[in-house]
Amino acid sequence: MSYVIQAKNVSRDFNVGESVVNALKSASLDVERGKLTILKGRSGSGKTTFINILGALDEPTSGEVFFTSRDGSKTDIVKLSNEKRDRLRRINMAFVFQSVALISTMTAYENVELALRLAKYPINKRKARALECLAAVGLKDRVSHFPHQLSGGEQQRVAIARAISHEPEIILADEPTAELDSASARIVVDMFKNLAHNQGISILMTTHDTAMMSVADKIYTLSDGKLISQE
Repeated sequence: MSYVIQAKNVSRDFNVGESVVNALKSASLDVERGKLTILKGRSGSGKTTFINILGALDEPTSGEVFFTSRDGSKTDIVKLSNEKRDRLRRINMAFVFQSVALISTMTAYENVELALRLAKYPINKRKARALECLAAVGLKDRVSHFPHQLSGGEQQRVAIARAISHEPEIILADEPTAELDSASARIVVDMFKNLAHNQGISILMTTHDTAMMSVADKIYTLSDGKLISQE
């Protein structure tokens, strides 16, 4: 069994005034390569804190986070310099958030092509790759539309196309369906599972929506900063 991310006894404390808030308490988690892993829990359970640490956006107070690349090399994210963490995020990871964060003045195509530019994807391959990714999420006929011309579900699909464009090893998705209706949410999650199983992109997704659980390959449950179960 191959893992792309392994977290061991990760804790995160925040100082709030004179108090210390234990947002995450000795949490351990494995993300299997080419699988859809769901981290579920109520709002405030620590899901976003955990996914930010796993995605090298934040550092734990204690614990280890290992990233294993396709070539088998293993890196402790916590020990990386800021420059190397930035590179890891830019090349090997991608993020999809509750707020799709599309640039309103750019078309769907331009939003995806910008991500390719930032990832330094080969110039002569960017157009074809952007169109390929939009087609992969069912938006072949919407490439020239601006975000305000798209539904919420379509905007999230553009965000997914943008995320997969530079061929990351893992997508970290924080509550990506929270603002969608149930039908659109299911389309997005089914899309994630297809990406995992057919393209080998590992997906770690946080949610509090129990309706999404049947699609997951593995489920971790977080409550008050503690992992209380795995299925």
